[in-house]
Amino acid sequence: MASQRRPALSIFPNQIHIGDRFIEADIADEEREWEVASRPVTFKKGQEVRARVQRPDNPAISREKSWPAFEKITVRRITAAASPAKAEPEPGDDNVEALRKELRRLRGENLRAKVPRGLSTS
Repeated sequence: MASQRRPALSIFPNQIHIGDRFIEADIADEEREWEVASRPVTFKKGQEVRARVQRPDNPAISREKSWPAFEKITVRRITAAASPAKAEPEPGDDNVEALRKELRRLRGENLRAKVPRGLSTS
């Protein structure tokens, strides 16, 4: 799927998304890009926000990053294409309705996940 780059956003840390990227100076005072790898979690009565971050070029290098909740940070958000890709039949395929029916069946299986007995979903 094609992705498009958006300009940098100035947001509060609790508004970050997985995949957002930001630049931070390392110990050696070099600026390096980091990618958010987990959802933000607030601590200290909402005064601190933490998330796990990793290097985009090497996911093995990861750490936990924290920000004061009231200070804005600058991130680059990479979003998916605006319109989702549609399944189209190949030219010469006569059974278009059967393919569409199978696609609806497969999508329905994903939506109806079975939950084992005794496991609460709330």
